[in-house]
Amino acid sequence: MSIIDEVQGDLSFLLVDDNADFLGLIEPMVRERYPDARIERAETGELALNTLVHSSFDVLLLDYRLPDFDGIEVLGEIRKHLVDVAVVMVTGEGDERLAADIFRMGAYDYLVKGEIDRPVLVRCLDQVLMRRLLERQISAKSDELVRSSRELSERTRALDTAYEKIRLKKEELRELSNNLEETVQERTGELRKTTRFLNKVLDATVDHFILSAGSDGTIRTFNSGAERSFGRGAIDMVGKVHFRELFAELTADVALDDLVGRTLEEGSIQEELTGVGGEGMHFPSEVTLSRLPLEDHEDGLVILGTDVTHEQQLERQNQAYIRQIEMANEDLRLKNEQILEATRLKSEFLANVSHELRTPLNAVIGYSDLLSGGIYGPMQPKQQSAVEGIGTRAKDLLTLINEILDLAKIESGKMVLRVEGFGLAEVLVDVLETGRVLAVDKPLEVTWVHEGRDVGLTTDRQKLQQILVNLVSNAVKFTNEGHVRLHSSVQGFDVVIAVRDSGIGIPEEELMSIFDEFRQVDGTSTREYGGTGLGLAISSKFAESMGGDLVARSELGQGSEFVLRIPMHASVVDPPRDGRVPVALSVPGQGLDLAAITGD
Repeated sequence: MSIIDEVQGDLSFLLVDDNADFLGLIEPMVRERYPDARIERAETGELALNTLVHSSFDVLLLDYRLPDFDGIEVLGEIRKHLVDVAVVMVTGEGDERLAADIFRMGAYDYLVKGEIDRPVLVRCLDQVLMRRLLERQISAKSDELVRSSRELSERTRALDTAYEKIRLKKEELRELSNNLEETVQERTGELRKTTRFLNKVLDATVDHFILSAGSDGTIRTFNSGAERSFGRGAIDMVGKVHFRELFAELTADVALDDLVGRTLEEGSIQEELTGVGGEGMHFPSEVTLSRLPLEDHEDGLVILGTDVTHEQQLERQNQAYIRQIEMANEDLRLKNEQILEATRLKSEFLANVSHELRTPLNAVIGYSDLLSGGIYGPMQPKQQSAVEGIGTRAKDLLTLINEILDLAKIESGKMVLRVEGFGLAEVLVDVLETGRVLAVDKPLEVTWVHEGRDVGLTTDRQKLQQILVNLVSNAVKFTNEGHVRLHSSVQGFDVVIAVRDSGIGIPEEELMSIFDEFRQVDGTSTREYGGTGLGLAISSKFAESMGGDLVARSELGQGSEFVLRIPMHASVVDPPRDGRVPVALSVPGQGLDLAAITGD
């Protein structure tokens, strides 16, 4: 059982991060490793400092980027208030300069968020806790030694006094000497116990290799973690092997002398070295070398390191994954550019072809009207019917071409709003009359109801009328009997116009696609009712260009409802919804009698 397992019931952790998801990921890892420990959270630096001042913790896992303080400021406040806690900083990315600042301010260690997993976190916390336990033990022993030193100093002064009065204090001096000998023996026994304790701690550290070397480089200690990392037993290493044999870079005398010289000069350095394991196997390691004062004014080395093979494998996998994502993004960008170019060419082609087709079609329609009107002489009934058929089909084709041209303008961004002021009733009366003409051969009632008085609009009248005529003509087309009802109202700064019918309805699975170009519900309805499938697509895009929207609700066999919502005030450049300017909701003078207009 390790030291951490023996004391974990007394451990306490404070996790500080403004990202609740990150805390939710880290806390289960900590709790799994230290199930009996006390764990608390904080989302800001201020809350963390208040918590530290009023309660003690062993480890503070601190996010460097907090909404109120950064990690360096929190470390400064901890030092200012003399808070006794081991700080592990969590950063967004590795930065040697940041790491140096963190350690300078007293942090024990730091972790990079993108590299944290359970082994990394547990290894870091175990190391920090072991260091903290060692510091406490050493501090406690140091306090005892200080007290002992003070006692010895007092007794020495007593001896000096007794020497001056040796004849009078001889018995007292003998008793004091005996007490001093007992004290030294007691302290020597305690130091031996501490040494054995520290050796046990070192052997319990299996995730890190720890070894020490004398001034001549010969290995003096070799913990169990070193045995596992290098594949060699301590009995074969201690007192027999130079530590340079454990690292591939140190075979050259120049490299060895440089490493040892920098360590002795700076006190502690960090290096990335290649460990030489059993049977010549090599592994990457991150190593910290520190100066170790020895007897006779000589210095040795303490070497603490970790095998980072797994971490480097993960890094290579991450880099390969990032490269794959970058290549995929570039491929998507190129394909998107190709799609945009194809769309632009399609729109230009449709616009050009539509313009080229309208001229001869207008001529066909004109000549058919002249023939039907008898301008070129009388015709037989069959001839009259044929000419009228030519005119009708030509007008249908011209309608299709106009719709395609409208769609091409919208897609190419050339559609422009022609804003003017007018009353809603003016437009709806015309739409209502058109609907009644279309329904003249059906047992179908076409009505309009408006809530309140007439509404003044400032928008594109022609596009609004085209939308409503299309909705009403569709409703009449797909309703054999019953009703087609228009309902208008004002909601805030918007006008809402609903067109409801009692027709065949639309299947639920088809409802989301009815605003697509060249789309009708199915082939059967296309053959039975005709149409290009462009009307609703153009109406929806017109509504969007006017700052509104067009939605549909329907139930198969029960009819459909199309709801148009547009702002009462529109501009050439679409304003945000909260920036619309309201206009008068009534016409100056007497209000219109809408019931009289609609026939309700």
